[in-house]
Amino acid sequence: MTSTFRRTSLKQTDYKEMEVMGYACRKGSKFGEIQDGHGVAIDSLHRRVYVCDFENNCVQVFFENLQPAFVISDSKLSRQKKMFGPWGIDVEGTRVYVTQNKRGYVNVYNLEGKFLTQIGKEGSGNGEMKCPQGISVDSSHNVFVCDNGNCRILVFRFDSKKYNFLMEIGRNGEFTWPRDIYAKRHHLYVLDSMSPCLQVWSKDGYFVKKLVSTGPGQDVDNPLFFTLDEEGNILISDNGHSVVAVFRPEGAVFAFVGRFGDGFGYLRRPRGVALFPDGGVVVVDEKEYPMLQYYN
Repeated sequence: MTSTFRRTSLKQTDYKEMEVMGYACRKGSKFGEIQDGHGVAIDSLHRRVYVCDFENNCVQVFFENLQPAFVISDSKLSRQKKMFGPWGIDVEGTRVYVTQNKRGYVNVYNLEGKFLTQIGKEGSGNGEMKCPQGISVDSSHNVFVCDNGNCRILVFRFDSKKYNFLMEIGRNGEFTWPRDIYAKRHHLYVLDSMSPCLQVWSKDGYFVKKLVSTGPGQDVDNPLFFTLDEEGNILISDNGHSVVAVFRPEGAVFAFVGRFGDGFGYLRRPRGVALFPDGGVVVVDEKEYPMLQYYN
């Protein structure tokens, strides 16, 4: 298993030339295995990969060469603080944020997996959520959560001590099934897989535009996760076509990462997708092996 890093930034043509440089992880419940992978995030400082394992109620952490590093499992915490169906994940600064899809909250850890605090609780009121999925944290530590069960986006603001509920976006029925979210640029990007489209919003809750149409007959079918690169290109895990579709900032598809199939270099049902700062693409897949692949 190998991985190489040779670019400081991916340009639009680079995606068409990508090859698999590393792969790992069988389906299972042992150390370094994933039973049901979902979201993935990168710790750029230590070059580690964090993967949500929905069924095993843990986060598997890998080094950049995709060798297993450690597991975040909450085994010694109380039931109220444990992971239950970890789905979405983001790393910002020295903190790891994980949505708990089977419970209505977000767990926050340090980079080594120590539990720090919780955000929100189960319900439908202000700051409450049902079946949360995607999550994104901006550089000001504002936390944006796809409150899938309540068909809205929740925003929490960090005040140096705790996370306070700030606002909700989509209270007038703009979302039907918000899956994933990206908040690290000036605007807010929301993937709604039932609308179906990728929407752009201002961070104070105003709709800007629809960017990418999804669904049968479109460029993307049954999308689950997505991310953006430094150029503003959009990478969407296309579960229906078994690829990661790459779109220009204005919404036109121009490349694909991976292709349908089993084994090394192929994708079956891609889920989480994340980028190393220097361009490598990490994709979580649902197939038996390998479930984690690195493209560059």
